[in-house]
Amino acid sequence: MSDIQKRFLIVTVLTCLISVSQANAQNTEAPAASPPPEIVPETAEKKKVPPLDEVMQIIEEYFTDRKGYKSGDMLTRGEIKPLFRELQQAGWSVKAEKEILNRLHA
Repeated sequence: MSDIQKRFLIVTVLTCLISVSQANAQNTEAPAASPPPEIVPETAEKKKVPPLDEVMQIIEEYFTDRKGYKSGDMLTRGEIKPLFRELQQAGWSVKAEKEILNRLHA
């Protein structure tokens, strides 16, 4: 995977994450009661959100390590969910994770 393809993939994933978060921030209706998303429980100590460079490195390494993955391949929930776990372990719990996963094919 070329450097340009990797950067395009990173920007695409981050854009998706940001756009869903912004859409949720604009929704002023009272949230309906729903079951909690399937995420790893947070520890008592809150970690600082990792810097953008670290997040980009995690995403780039995640896709680089995937055998047979090529830029432009369709992504599924099962392929992206582990990426959210890695980001959470680094200190960033993506608030719109459930909405993002619901937009992907199973």
